Amino acid sequence: MRLPSFKAIAALMLMFAATVTPAAQAGHGALGGAGPPTVIRAPDTPIPDTPAGSQLAWAIRVLNQEGEPLSEATLTSRFSPELLSLIPADQVGATLGVWATAGPFEFQGFTRPPTPAQATALLAGTGGASFVLPVAVESAGPHRISGLDLIPLAVPDGVDLQGITADGPQTGYSGGLYDIGGRQMYLSCRGRGSPTVVLESGLGDGAAPWFAVESAVASFTRVCSYDRANTLAGASDPAPTPRAGLDAVADLHALLRTANIPGPYVISGHSIGGHIARLYAAQFPDEVAGMVLVDPSYEAGIQVDGTMDSGEPEQAEDEMAAGGGPKDLSDLEGMDRDLTNAQVRAAAPPCPMPLVVITAGHGFDDVELPPGISARAMTELWIQLQASIARLVPDGRQIVAEWSGHYIHQSEPDLVVDAIRDVVEAVRR
Repeated sequence: MRLPSFKAIAALMLMFAATVTPAAQAGHGALGGAGPPTVIRAPDTPIPDTPAGSQLAWAIRVLNQEGEPLSEATLTSRFSPELLSLIPADQVGATLGVWATAGPFEFQGFTRPPTPAQATALLAGTGGASFVLPVAVESAGPHRISGLDLIPLAVPDGVDLQGITADGPQTGYSGGLYDIGGRQMYLSCRGRGSPTVVLESGLGDGAAPWFAVESAVASFTRVCSYDRANTLAGASDPAPTPRAGLDAVADLHALLRTANIPGPYVISGHSIGGHIARLYAAQFPDEVAGMVLVDPSYEAGIQVDGTMDSGEPEQAEDEMAAGGGPKDLSDLEGMDRDLTNAQVRAAAPPCPMPLVVITAGHGFDDVELPPGISARAMTELWIQLQASIARLVPDGRQIVAEWSGHYIHQSEPDLVVDAIRDVVEAVRR
């Protein structure tokens, strides 16, 4: 459910509108917290003169509506043919125009050290609202944009987001590109302490949507985020497709080993990242000490009439929850969701461990349902299915995010941070 994707312009406008509603000001909307978040500007933060830096600077100028109106020729010269084959240039231009309504934007630095081909900027928009803007470019000239996203951040209470300079990571930071055997993957770790929290994103997402939650978790333990292969605007090298959950598990295991990040781990997985967390725990039970699953995928199909299918759905349930079709930017990741579901069904249940499942209370509000089928009925079914995941271990518990759709960590981040803290403390005990 990528709200700011090229194919969700209307949903994006609703997301931006929510930032100024009374509910948002009370901590229940898109920005959370008591009033606008405070963003600390990184001092003397130039955008580096690299392929990614140049395209990032251009994107910020466009979002600030500086310069001439966009033409099709300009967009064609700036965006890769692969991306424009999915999203025509006129739709790209329209989306950039919608994004600009949340500005003007002030560049606050980077969320992590950029590479020549990828950068994730921290931006402050209208009213102090916080955003991340990841951009990736082609590895070879002319270095056109191959991935771009504007992601609104909900900031947990008491957290000040802090950008960094291109060459000045924060104290306690480690990370960068690591070779896992012919491919490089980007891992970013912050904070100190054990267990290490590993953040696993939803379908098509890199690490960027986790930045606010990651900033909060870094205050009480070490936390690592990474870009899976083929994710939109990610820094990791591409991998052959189709792929499935166990391929992602193998990549993550190799990445943590290469980067010398010892366990035990608490894995927090969103959407299909919940599948990857469960598969990792089944493959490496001695390494996983706890899990927080954020509106995780379910391993059998769910139909729009509220019934279960044979377990081999034509359309995966996470697409159903998102209200998106089978062809959108998340499919750039090349993840075979049917095979991943089958792998989860065949996996051993997790060992007894602290487990929290956080379920969206409004996951079907924006889904077009058949006549006679209500969003509330589908949500109630979804809550029951998610409860069955919590029951996989003794004392597993479920929390319903009453104000959230699928991206709970972007709408009610305090719920996610508190659940991670609870699991970390339980592991320490």
